[in-house]
Amino acid sequence: ADEANTLKANNRYLINAGVVTDINRNASISFKADNILNDRSREFLDKTSFGTFWYPVSGRTYRLATKITF
Repeated sequence: ADEANTLKANNRYLINAGVVTDINRNASISFKADNILNDRSREFLDKTSFGTFWYPVSGRTYRLATKITF
């Protein structure tokens, strides 16, 4: 445990993927998926006088973006 009384939990195996494509000279579109396997294992344990808490890893997320220049 460190000064803040937190302890790093086990390693996680996160898989992220993304793709970007140009529609034309002035526009592009991108898609990204994070934590594809939806690994929800603990990241940090926090031991306080109120009890032991853990902070989960963010779940699976998707992002879609477009970019247009004028």
